[in-house]
Amino acid sequence: MSKRISRFTRREFIVAGSAGVAAVAAAPGSLFAAQTGDGAVPARLSIGYWLGSARLPRIADWREPDNGSNQVVDAASLVQGDFEFLRGGVQVNVVGMPPSLRPTGLRSLDVRAHFNADLDGGTDLVPFGAWSYRNDGVEKVSPGVRFHMPIKPETGLVFSMETESERTGRLRGVRPGGGEFARKEAVASISLSGDGPKLLRGVYFLAISDSAVAWSDYEFRMRSNATGSHELVRMGGSRGAAAEFPYVVVTLDHGAER
Repeated sequence: MSKRISRFTRREFIVAGSAGVAAVAAAPGSLFAAQTGDGAVPARLSIGYWLGSARLPRIADWREPDNGSNQVVDAASLVQGDFEFLRGGVQVNVVGMPPSLRPTGLRSLDVRAHFNADLDGGTDLVPFGAWSYRNDGVEKVSPGVRFHMPIKPETGLVFSMETESERTGRLRGVRPGGGEFARKEAVASISLSGDGPKLLRGVYFLAISDSAVAWSDYEFRMRSNATGSHELVRMGGSRGAAAEFPYVVVTLDHGAER
C-alpha cells in the first residue's frame, strides 16, 4: 500500500468534514499535490511532553497553576504510548503559541495535522491547516482549535510545521528591504511504540529547529509577567529565561473531550 502526503486546506476540510475527505480529494483540480515547499529548508520537528500533565483529570484544565510537576521531557524518551487511543481516537486541541512568545524575525508559522485517507488504492496523509501565525507588520494569530483524529498503529498522529523568518534577524514587525526570508518545514509523528515520540494523554510542545531541542533543560510553569501564562522556561535561577525558539502547545486526550 502506497503512502503519500497531500495538501488540503483548512477551509476545504471544514466544508467537506472528515467523512468527505475522499470525495474532495478525488475531485479534478483539487489542491492535493506532493508537498515540498519551494525553497523550503528541511528541518527537525522536535516534540516535548509536559510530564505532570498526564495526571490532570481534565486536559482542558492544563492552565491551572499547580498540577504537581513542571518537568518537561523529550516525547521520544517515553517508554510506550497508550493503546487506549485505538478505541476512540484522539481529541486534539491546538492551543497555539503562548501570548508572550513572539520570536524575533518570525514572519509566519503554520501547524498542520495529517489525516489518514484511503484514496486510489493507497493511503494518503491529508493535511488540515489547524493553526497559523502571521506578522507582516501586523500580527494575526489563529484562535485555538479542537478536532478529533482517528489513529492507526502504523502511523500514529502526524503533524507538520512550516515557518518563515527574516534572514537578517531584524526587529519584530520590520520587513527588510528585498524581502529576504528563510523558510523551514518539518514533519513528525507521535506513535504508540517505536523509537520516536509516544502518544499519551497530556500537553505536548511542537518546535521546529535545525537540531533537537534539549527539552529536559526546560520547565513548563507560570511566569510572573503581564500574561500570567504557562511558558517553557529554562531551568536554573529564580525567574528563568523563556524559550526563544517558536513552539506550539498541543493537548491530546482520549476520544471526545472529558
